[in-house]
This record gives sequence, structure tokens and C-alpha cells, in this order.
Amino acid sequence: MQKKIPQQSDVIIHPDGSISFSFLWKDEPDSVEYKRTSDIPLFLDSNLDEYAQCEMCPKKCQFNRLDGVHPRCGDHELRVSTWGVTMGDEASIRGTHGSGAIMLAGCPLSCPSCHNPEMVQDGFIVTDREFIEICYQLESKKVHNIQILSPTVHMGRLIPILQYLRKREFKTPILFKSSGIESLEYLKKLRGLVDIYLPDFKYGPCSSFGLRAGFSDYFELAQENILEMIDQVGRPRFTNDGHMISGVLIRHVMAPISEIERRAIFQFFDYLKSSCSISIMDNFVSLE
Repeated sequence: MQKKIPQQSDVIIHPDGSISFSFLWKDEPDSVEYKRTSDIPLFLDSNLDEYAQCEMCPKKCQFNRLDGVHPRCGDHELRVSTWGVTMGDEASIRGTHGSGAIMLAGCPLSCPSCHNPEMVQDGFIVTDREFIEICYQLESKKVHNIQILSPTVHMGRLIPILQYLRKREFKTPILFKSSGIESLEYLKKLRGLVDIYLPDFKYGPCSSFGLRAGFSDYFELAQENILEMIDQVGRPRFTNDGHMISGVLIRHVMAPISEIERRAIFQFFDYLKSSCSISIMDNFVSLE
């Protein structure tokens, strides 16, 4: 597989004032081969019927993604917007060699502050084999984890891929980075397949932001999902030099939400403080 997926380069300013680069990838000659495993099938045993009446996000809209293209979630194809080595995450995630990030296209939310709307909408179709080869290519860069971003609408295709990697004893931790909004039914299917969860916690109860993003019950859904994530992977575990190898890291960006919302979010964080890591980031940028 030749490298045909466009790469993104972002400058990240961290709360402590430090600067790093995200998705910075130097172009390589077309002749460069990804690590191949001879027994990787072109397509795994995905149940495409799940896309005929899609319920992969909490909306359970039952849109037929086999015969049509959902305006937010796309069709049944696995689509990658960008991938590469990112140094833009928390120190426990990026470590010294970075996180191997694969950003997928499609998201059930319509957040007014989305920084990557074009990447949510567009992406290149990849086969299951190509996705697995990307994982091996990133692993060859000695990244600390394989970070799958925006996985929600691709659960039907991702679960067989992760089952394949687990059976082949893929050594690099698998990290799921999501908006905090998942179908609890599908989330439970990830037990034993994901090592690290990195959910956003965006909005509090009765949030106008949450309503505009398409989920008036975001706060309740996010709490339910995070408790399931913690139950699956347990308390955070780290290497001796501070790299997370399993657990949950919740990220909360200080958006201009009401004090009532903020208080409710922080009360939930206080309840969780002994069972997960929490990252508070004060670098919200309004795009409206």
C-alpha cells in the first residue's frame, strides 16, 4: 500500500506554555513498504448488516448506511482522514516518541467549536488490511500507543480489526480517543480490546453547547460511558518513566460554559479522581 492519505500538521500550545507539533509526518518515497503480515485478510468478518439500521451512536437513528451516506456519519466504508505520529497530547500519552494517531472520518456530533470539520466530513477509504498495516507502520516508529480518533461511527468495522490485532498479540497499547459519546452497547463490545480510553468531557447538564452539538443529554451519556470505560480497563497504569499503558484519561477543555455546568462536571471529576487521570486544558478556541 502506497502512502496516499494526506497528513495534517498542527501547532499545539499546552497549558504550561510549551509548544509541540501534532500529525507532523515527513513524506517518504512511494517505494517505502509498510510492514506486512501475510495472513491479513483484505476484509475481516464484519457484520455489515449493522450498517443497514445503524445504532452505533446513542441516537440509534437506524439510518441505512449500506444504501446511503449519512450527512454526519458517512456510509459503511472505513475512512481515514489523516494519520501519523503526534506529539500534541498529554505527556503521559505522547511520551518521548509520540502517539501513533489514526483519525477517522465521521462523527455524530456537530460541535460548534470543532477544529477539524473538513476531516470529519472527508476521508480516504481503507480496507481492513490497510488499516492494520497502518497500525504496524506506526508501531515501527516506536510510538507509545496507537490512537484511534473519532471511532464511534466505525465500530462495526473496528471491532473485528481490534479482535484480529489482539489474537496476533499486537504489542503497542490501543488507545480510543472519542468525544465521550458512545453507544453503551458497542462500548461493552470493546472489553479486552482497548488498553487506554481518552474521552473528552465537553458539556455539563442542560448545556446549550450540547444541544447545538446534537445531544441534549450529553452530560448523562458521557458519565455513563466513562464509568464503563473505567470498569473495563481499571485504574491507570504507567511505565517507570511515566507513559500510560492502560487506564482512562479524561480531557476537559475549558469552554465558555455556565458555572452550573462547570460545577457539575468538576463534581463528577472529584468522584472519579482515584480511578482515572484527568487533564484540564485552558486552550479553548472559538471558531464561531
